[in-house]
Amino acid sequence: MKKILIILIAMILSNILFAENYEFAEFLFEENDYYRTITELKKIYFMSENPDTLNIKNLLGVCYLKKGDYRTAEMYFDEIKDRNEQAANNYFITLFLQKKFDVIFNIKPANEKQTNIKFIAQLFNGEFKKCEFPTENKEVNEIFTDYYKIKRKNSAIAIALSAIIPGAGRFYCDRVGDGVFSFSTILIPAIASYFYYWIDNKPFMYGAISLTGIFYIGELYGAYNSAKIYFPAHERMYYEEIINSDYSIFITDYSF
Repeated sequence: MKKILIILIAMILSNILFAENYEFAEFLFEENDYYRTITELKKIYFMSENPDTLNIKNLLGVCYLKKGDYRTAEMYFDEIKDRNEQAANNYFITLFLQKKFDVIFNIKPANEKQTNIKFIAQLFNGEFKKCEFPTENKEVNEIFTDYYKIKRKNSAIAIALSAIIPGAGRFYCDRVGDGVFSFSTILIPAIASYFYYWIDNKPFMYGAISLTGIFYIGELYGAYNSAKIYFPAHERMYYEEIINSDYSIFITDYSF
């Protein structure tokens, strides 16, 4: 009889402790203290007799994801994604945050959220033509619309502009500071060469002309390179913008 009573008391205390730990973990999570939340969740997982394994592992993955540890988050989600829809959705998000588009493409989406993430991954992978919208989802369409606004710059035009007016090709690629600097580096030795010509100092004149030619050729290459990297750079900036936005597509799924 005493043994049964002791067991019952132990079970009651265990349940109380479990509930208190869970509430404390939720409090820490809401305070954005993800490190301590992880500690509390692991305590619950290892100390409780019947922990909610799937939910706890999903929450652990969410905490690691919010900490920026995408690899560990992916590990937790991957372990339970076939048994927990929330983890499966979070797995897609984590893959997208790591730009593991090839992995996403090899998984068949199980719901609308996963399908939308796959569409956006295909967009950033260059698999959609301009102004092509694969869904009626408002958020996805907004992401597609803003993505199509990113311009591409023609490298030939950039080179031609810089050939006529040094630095103009960089202005064309929205690199105003670089354009002003390039114009100055060519103008100064050009003026110096004229000055040395006027005072009949040929060695210095030839040196200044050589510098002008070198900087001029460098400017042509710089204009070409600015045009080439314009779209990838702005695409990368837009990618960072959407993953840090309040789009529901990228909000993790979890419940305490």
